[in-house]
Amino acid sequence: MRSRPIFLVFSVLTSRACQVILQWNMITRSGFDRRSSSAVNSPSATMVRLILTDFDEWRVICDFLSTQALSIRANRWSSTSGFTRPISRVELGEAVSMETRLSLLAIGDCNTEGCEVLPEQSSLPTQLAKLLSQRGYAVDVQNWGRTMSTSREGFHRLRREPVIADIALINFGLVDSWVTTIPKFYIPYYPDSLMRKWGRKLLKMAKRRLRKPWLSRIVPCGEVVPLAEFRDNVERMIERLRAVNPATKVVLWGSVPVLHDRDRNLRLTDYNRSLRELADKHNASYLDVDDIVASLPTEAAYIDAVHLNAPALALIAEAMVECLGSWDTDQHNLFRMVA
Repeated sequence: MRSRPIFLVFSVLTSRACQVILQWNMITRSGFDRRSSSAVNSPSATMVRLILTDFDEWRVICDFLSTQALSIRANRWSSTSGFTRPISRVELGEAVSMETRLSLLAIGDCNTEGCEVLPEQSSLPTQLAKLLSQRGYAVDVQNWGRTMSTSREGFHRLRREPVIADIALINFGLVDSWVTTIPKFYIPYYPDSLMRKWGRKLLKMAKRRLRKPWLSRIVPCGEVVPLAEFRDNVERMIERLRAVNPATKVVLWGSVPVLHDRDRNLRLTDYNRSLRELADKHNASYLDVDDIVASLPTEAAYIDAVHLNAPALALIAEAMVECLGSWDTDQHNLFRMVA
């Protein structure tokens, strides 16, 4: 009996140690952090670089150890044989009067966050929470949508800030599929800092100069996040969410077409196809929003060429409620589970 608290403490420390190692790796490789440049070039940072020479191998090891620790923390302990299967917050019966409390996490780009000209209550996660509340659920919303975010930022944040979610919405691809010059030179938006903001400004300025026609033949161009990396990032996000709570209902929803950019829409089709394939692979749900948006006039669906308007987001939220209610009938029907 005494070994359980000790094992739990060990799992927590293991998880934190893995996060520290991965954070140090990000600092030493990017060169952009809240610390000064001298800290990045300090002897301790140099030592970490030498230790983490093969980043891919260390990342796999750290992810595995951290995932195991998070799984233990998300399990309930049994009075007889250690612990039983993981349970969701829904099964724990966290209820307020006649309501059932759900945790909703939304990870994505600008259309998840909601365009800045829209009020907060018009964002997709908030509208979905409102529809669920009409069914008798008290919903805690965490909107992790950020403008200009890619699947890289989504995975890094989920790795650094693990959360227990009953419903997880994932939407990336709009920025991932954007074609830029020298795509390997990239400064993430998360975790952000003043130095990174200045670095992005300088990098964007340099890339604009490299777009000149006489340089286009020699300067490499490509997607901000290549399709293979995009697929890997989203897959690891799903695995991370399920490691904390295996009962998490994951909904992948595709990026909407942009206006007046046929080539970009063709690339978005490939990225959305990857989301659909990942949904099938990981027993998640995929929501194709193209037909939903097409059912509205352009001026009623878009604020500009990229950002969705409140009516379009409302229709997508309604489709998500139907998606959650009809998900694999018995085993994964959210509303049957909490009824």
